[in-house]
Parts: sequence; C-alpha cells; structure tokens
Amino acid sequence: TLTSQVEICYSKSPQHTSKIKHRQVQVIEKKIINERRDTAKHRKNRHFSRQKQTEKAKETREPQDARFQQKTSQAEERLN
Repeated sequence: TLTSQVEICYSKSPQHTSKIKHRQVQVIEKKIINERRDTAKHRKNRHFSRQKQTEKAKETREPQDARFQQKTSQAEERLN
C-alpha cells in the first residue's frame, strides 16, 4: 500500500529526480499520517457513540424498573 509506494519512490532515484522523489515521499507520508489520524478519530467517535447508546439505554430502563417495582409492591399488598 502506501509504505510500498514510499519504497518504490526511493528505488527509482537517479540524482536528477531526487527533488521529485523527495516531494512524492512527503506526499505519501502525509497520506499515511492522515490515514492514521482518521482511523484514530473513527475509533474515538465509535467509543463515544457506544457510551451515548449505553446512557440512553439506562435512561429508558430506569422508568421501566420503577414501574416493575411498583407492580410487584402492589401484587405483594394484594397477597397480604
């Protein structure tokens, strides 16, 4: 992939194309850096979205738990 492209740029280096080669390598290195940054961002976003989902799930679960406790206490009163 990108690292192999860097190697190709280095291997094609007669002296007169050294500037061009250097520029190509810089561009490819920048691509690699951007790629890594994007994956890190994606990983972080995924983590936060997962956290938000669990918080939402807790919020929706709490009233249901309260209702369930209310029903069980009413049933216990009926038994007594």
